[in-house]
Amino acid sequence: MSGIISIKVPATITAIEGQPTLSSLAGLPYGLAVNDPNAGANITLKLVAANAAAAMSASATSGATVSANSNTLVISGAQAQVNAALSSLQISEAAGTSSDLISLLAADNYGSLASSTLALTLVPQSPPAFVDPTLLVTIAPNQPQLLPDLLLADPAASALAAMGLGAQETLQLTLSVSEGVLMLPGYSTLSGIEASGIGSGTIELTLAANEIGALNTLLTSLEFAGPTISGGQHLEYELWNLSGVLPQEVTYGNLFLYNVGLAPASASYTLGGQTLVTGGESLAGTLAVTGLTALMGNLTAGGLSIAAGGVLEVAANSLLLSGTAYDFGGLAAQSVIE
Repeated sequence: MSGIISIKVPATITAIEGQPTLSSLAGLPYGLAVNDPNAGANITLKLVAANAAAAMSASATSGATVSANSNTLVISGAQAQVNAALSSLQISEAAGTSSDLISLLAADNYGSLASSTLALTLVPQSPPAFVDPTLLVTIAPNQPQLLPDLLLADPAASALAAMGLGAQETLQLTLSVSEGVLMLPGYSTLSGIEASGIGSGTIELTLAANEIGALNTLLTSLEFAGPTISGGQHLEYELWNLSGVLPQEVTYGNLFLYNVGLAPASASYTLGGQTLVTGGESLAGTLAVTGLTALMGNLTAGGLSIAAGGVLEVAANSLLLSGTAYDFGGLAAQSVIE
């Protein structure tokens, strides 16, 4: 007695418009397969897309026979050959198509039949963009202030992440001001996001597509502190699809930072694990830096010691190490970047 052939079908396949090689099948190569318990069965699998303008293809390198004709694809061979071909399935849809329905019919030489359908959801290949960013921000000078959320939307990159392919795409966000410093108290090296320049006037954040949610959470902690500037200044932001499988895209813009009120006296602020000093520091002894410390003024100290993992940012200012006629102070750090 012969067994009954069956088709394993994922509920939905997600694909990126204009990118037939990028779909959730690439992340789940065994999510679509046929199973035939009949020994030595020869299987013919026919796939038909409801959209007449669709095109499907698959690789025949496994030994399967593959025939593609517009919205119809036929694969024949042993079970292993058919499934290997299915794992390379590519589907292209006409521009503007948001969904499709693929019908599958499998038959073997024992007379066993099986049928199924799977839904195809298409994500537009639109460039990244920040959602309704605030254009004007009123700030008080010389003190840290939380900035309005910058919320990134990148449908194509987010779709990659949902497919399990997020690590294949790298994004880079640059935030910059002409004067003052930017802080990110919510940053942690454990987030998977690489950061440089925190506590300076320019921050660079590098991340994979599957970390967009973590980036949006991190940006809710973005703070700015700067001097009084007549006429205000802009916070510039620029985000690139830096490298990976998607076409390179860029989005950019700015927030206008407008000064209101008088500057308070200089002070030291603890922002999570980061420290901001809004004035200069003058110390007779050694300044020991263990975490991230940002100075908005010059530093005068008898010595400076930066522990492993510590960072001292003195944006657009100077370090003056003083001492006696016989001892001009000391600087101990893993690296110094000018």
